[in-house]
Amino acid sequence: MRQITASVVNIDAHPHEPGTYGSLMKQLVGRKVAYRAERSMVVRGFDGDGQIRGGTIVTFTDFDPDAPWFDPELLDTADVRATEAARAAVQKIKPSMQVFRAALAEMNGSIHCLVVETKNEEGESLSISLVAEALRKLALGVLGDAPKMTVSFSVLSSNDEVERLLSKPNIQRLHVIVSMPNIDDGEAEDNAVQEELERLGATKEERILTAPVAKTGGIKPDEELKRLARVASRHGRVEVTHGSRGKTRIESTSDKPIVETAKPHDKEPYSSAFKGLIKQFITRLAIGKKLDSQ
Repeated sequence: MRQITASVVNIDAHPHEPGTYGSLMKQLVGRKVAYRAERSMVVRGFDGDGQIRGGTIVTFTDFDPDAPWFDPELLDTADVRATEAARAAVQKIKPSMQVFRAALAEMNGSIHCLVVETKNEEGESLSISLVAEALRKLALGVLGDAPKMTVSFSVLSSNDEVERLLSKPNIQRLHVIVSMPNIDDGEAEDNAVQEELERLGATKEERILTAPVAKTGGIKPDEELKRLARVASRHGRVEVTHGSRGKTRIESTSDKPIVETAKPHDKEPYSSAFKGLIKQFITRLAIGKKLDSQ
């Protein structure tokens, strides 16, 4: 049996009364959004009112059926008459469907995230960073240009990953983006950032630092910048450009999510294995918040 993997999209909404996240996900259900290249994404499910609500994320090929079609045998444009039936079908149904399990966890005001299967039992993969971006677009479409609520979707990375990125030699550019955390998250660093943003009347903070490596040896983050970057790994992202002599590399926390893996035992269904992953993430998040608040 194949193993499955999952990662987390952290959701921050302001204001956030009880039930905010469940209500938001329901509004996103059934709306098509661009995922990658000629693939689109749709969110399904998330019914009920419990602390954990199950759903699925579906991706499929979505292209313009009226564009010219290619005939591999002729190595040329396909005959229009030969493609009429296919054009009509693709207008109504979409090919190459892939389905991934997902679960919204909204618990005690301190955990509000979407656990997403990033590799399913078919061996198909889903990019958690592209899912976060697609959800952001969906929410923007639902909330409109003058929303009463601000929402952000962030790939959940780890403090260890932030430390790894910030310890890279020859950092030429450091980009830290932090959306406002939730004050009831219970994490001291998150709460401090939110209080500062509220004091300034802001909902997001971005810091961009650049340095000529040959002259300065690169950016050397201090403790304050590291603190902001750790918060960004949960409520935004950190992007580092490092290298020298024309050889540079860009790395981001969005591309380095926390990943949990499970493999069903014997005749255990994959759905049960995914439920196990949900529990692992909730436990991990709860322990992390408890340790940080001490």
